[in-house]
Amino acid sequence: MSVIFQAISRSGCWPSACFSAGLLAPLLALLTAMQSAVAVGDSLARADRFRALYGFGYRQDQLDWNIAADPSGTATPNVLSELTWSDMDIYEGALDLYWTAGNGLYLHSAISYGVVTDGQVQDSDYSSDGRQGEYSRSENGADGDRVFDASFAVGRQWGLGPQFAEHLRISPVIGVATHRQRFNITDGVQTIATAGVPLGPFLGLDSQYDAQWNGAFVGLDLEWQLSGALAVLAAYQLHRVDYEAEANWNLRTDLAHPVSFAHDAEGSGDVFSLKLAYRSQYGWEWLLVADYQNWETDPGRAYTFASDGSSSLTRLNAVHWDTWSLSFGVLLPY
Repeated sequence: MSVIFQAISRSGCWPSACFSAGLLAPLLALLTAMQSAVAVGDSLARADRFRALYGFGYRQDQLDWNIAADPSGTATPNVLSELTWSDMDIYEGALDLYWTAGNGLYLHSAISYGVVTDGQVQDSDYSSDGRQGEYSRSENGADGDRVFDASFAVGRQWGLGPQFAEHLRISPVIGVATHRQRFNITDGVQTIATAGVPLGPFLGLDSQYDAQWNGAFVGLDLEWQLSGALAVLAAYQLHRVDYEAEANWNLRTDLAHPVSFAHDAEGSGDVFSLKLAYRSQYGWEWLLVADYQNWETDPGRAYTFASDGSSSLTRLNAVHWDTWSLSFGVLLPY
């Protein structure tokens, strides 16, 4: 996971600095409450336990961003240009590693990689506030690119009291994560245009948008053994991130290449995960996994780089990213 720490280091945002007092307070309060409520004898006094989850499944992403006409966001139009990637079909593989020490120390690392097979992209430009006066729109395709996610978390695992010690385990965690989407734009079709610009398909479109969300999070992992063979694993993470993106608009001769413009902002994200596990007679478990994530940035900066070497700055109004996935996996003890 050194790549995660290098990314966070380059952004100047380590876990202790990424969270405001408002974010740290709930974690500290939870840790204090659990230490008070859970007796020493209820901590998971058992041998070290290491498990690996191998998964594969389907994921769908939506990413959109828009910029204003000036750095303040008050000039007309307040939304100058907007890009939306929707219905992004992705097939991904994932590896989760869980390690629990006999004294309750808990580590969870995760990594996944996915390939984009299909998607839709809309590029719209406006002349008036409130997305009015749309004078240009292209409706395009997206395929052949990729997504990557990695995280590392550390915490303490407890059984909640003598009655549940062997059946319900909860692990408050803190960690770092990186998420990357490399989305392209292909198969261009102009559907709204000003006079002199032809409508219909146009050739040669192969633009790229490369986005990264790097930061730290607090969260909870929960494991509930419903029966001897059936268990539920759930997790929630609250992230605070630095967002950075670069784009190459390949058909724009007035823009620089390979970096035509760049975005940066701060943001946050919510990550939810639910796993249903069924233990086989051989000791390993089949899993059905459902994940959902919702991310959004604060207003940030959008830099445009011209082919003559000049550059300009305007306001990045917001970036939104939603993703859900459904996958199957096998959890192996070691």
